[in-house]
Amino acid sequence: YSFKYEADDIIATLCNNFKNYNIKIIGKDMDLYPLLKNENIELLVFGNNKPQVEYYEKIKIIMLGRITDESMLKNIYSAADLTVVPSRSEVFGQVITESMACGTPVVAFNTTGPMEIIDHKTNGYLAEEFNPKDLAEGIKWIINDNQRWNTLSDNSVLKVKEYFASEVIAKK
Repeated sequence: YSFKYEADDIIATLCNNFKNYNIKIIGKDMDLYPLLKNENIELLVFGNNKPQVEYYEKIKIIMLGRITDESMLKNIYSAADLTVVPSRSEVFGQVITESMACGTPVVAFNTTGPMEIIDHKTNGYLAEEFNPKDLAEGIKWIINDNQRWNTLSDNSVLKVKEYFASEVIAKK
């Protein structure tokens, strides 16, 4: 797949590693309608399983399946404006650190894993546990301010370099 986007495109990645995990992109609980007035939204979904996806007609969804090529993963994360990790539990959060290493802020629930990596409103957004409205707020909060996005992006890279770089991990 070729990643060619305009400057005003909004791209989000969503990782899915759970069997029979359903993703509801837009619904009564996630009021993203104001955001969806923008015709330039694409959702890149990748992971081990192909989820059933329910979505608003203006969102282009690209199902990438399982990605094992490291350079392809870097391209996906780098093309995205944000990564959404809606997992109910994460042991570590590899997708989160990979995304942040590429300068792409992450929105996730405030659960174990994400809460150890993401500093709320410093390098990403931690939504109230299992609250889809707050997850939607986090998405809007990140993409509605270019200066904020740039700060989050820079802080994401710094966090990964400081705490999760291989040299740092090797010393522990």
